[in-house]
Amino acid sequence: MSALKQASFDSFKIWEACGKPEHGNEFEAMKRNKMAYKLAIRRKKRSCQNDFSDSLNDALMHRELGDFWRIWKSKFSNSSQASVVDSCSEEEGIANTFASVLSLYVSLTPRYVMNS
Repeated sequence: MSALKQASFDSFKIWEACGKPEHGNEFEAMKRNKMAYKLAIRRKKRSCQNDFSDSLNDALMHRELGDFWRIWKSKFSNSSQASVVDSCSEEEGIANTFASVLSLYVSLTPRYVMNS
């Protein structure tokens, strides 16, 4: 992969040094190397997705639920949670803030919207 990236970079620099011609050997080499590098990236992404799906499938098929959820969380877990909401940092304070904002919203919402 790094060799393809380097070839793409090198051919781009040569093409750029030649004044960025729209045809010719430098242009063709630059386009060919760029496409080869992009194709390698797409194949690598596809391979990683397939490997991930296979490992999830294997864990589920062998009833290794601990492994299944560990793999699932590594791919889909969003670990970025707000630690401070409206100057509250404790769970109870955050929940109370949310409840007060929600109750205000509900009290201001017209009845026909809530009943539909």
